[in-house]
Amino acid sequence: MNYQKRRKNVQSNIASQKVDAFLVTDFYNILYLTGCKTLSPHEKEVKLLVTPDTVFFITDTRYETEARIYFQNTKGIVVMIHGPDRTFIQILTDIILQKNIRHLGFEKHDLSYAWYEYLQKALPNTKMQPISNDVMQYRNLKDDDELAFMRKAAVYTDECLKDIVSYLKPGAYEHEIIHHMEDWIRKRKLDFSFDPIVAFDEHSALPHYNNKVSDGVLKKNSIILIDLGITYNNYCSDITRVFFQGKPTEEQKKAYDELLSIQKKTIDSLYLNIKMEDIDAVARQGLVDKGYPTIPHSTGHGVGLEVHEGIRAARTVTETLQNNMILTIEPGIYYEGKWGMRIEDTVAIIDGRAETLTKFSKELTVL
Repeated sequence: MNYQKRRKNVQSNIASQKVDAFLVTDFYNILYLTGCKTLSPHEKEVKLLVTPDTVFFITDTRYETEARIYFQNTKGIVVMIHGPDRTFIQILTDIILQKNIRHLGFEKHDLSYAWYEYLQKALPNTKMQPISNDVMQYRNLKDDDELAFMRKAAVYTDECLKDIVSYLKPGAYEHEIIHHMEDWIRKRKLDFSFDPIVAFDEHSALPHYNNKVSDGVLKKNSIILIDLGITYNNYCSDITRVFFQGKPTEEQKKAYDELLSIQKKTIDSLYLNIKMEDIDAVARQGLVDKGYPTIPHSTGHGVGLEVHEGIRAARTVTETLQNNMILTIEPGIYYEGKWGMRIEDTVAIIDGRAETLTKFSKELTVL
């Protein structure tokens, strides 16, 4: 990974944001810019202060040894450690004075209002200026290393799904299938991209069904929806497949065949510079034209260090598709209280063409 190039990209963009420096607090943006990963994505254990010529990596004494070793031969990064004797604000104030920072940009999507108030009060001579997720414009475009990791993540996801299918027998509970997935992941020292979804029958009609608050049992002629993602070297995959335990009804078979046709048509519609809202329209209008309900979620979302990041194939999103973007395509049909189905793949745009990374069969599968 060329982390130095990534940091240079952000540094070169500081002036256009009309700030003197940029405070990065987003856990995944920091991971993207440094390759350094702390324990919790929620506790703000690291902050990056990016100036045009230096990146200050500010963390606390718990990570001092790791940080100094990790960055010992890295040009352009200065490690700063705060603790009982020197607070984060004292470090930040010293850098601001040293670099004459009058306008400090911050990530408005990540920094809480309470933190904003605290920093503005602690830095009375520096104006805090909100900036949209500037790093995400780079994260949206995957390099060769990232693409390789995501291909591998997709391979693992396909393999996990293949093994899990053997446990989908009448009498099995949703939580038991989750436990089999967890065992599979643990044995290979991998991680989930997100909490997987295993939904039987009426539960499959809930697009983000929560297995932690409910549990279903697999019956003869049940419909089964599994939504799964695996992380490899910090990069995610995402797939959803539908299975039938016993013969599906004619209504279900027709719906599945038409949903699959629409999902394939949507993937085929991907070309350079198509608007995200137009991708969404292919799937959404395709379902409505055949008499199905509109999709209650977007047709797709970006994938990378996070399973939901950056781009979205959704109504009113006018951003355009570019080479090296990776997104899901996941139309669905849902009938509350009855059943639902969704077919989802992770798709990369390489040399102007769509490459489906998740390759598990989408043919109608009766167990």
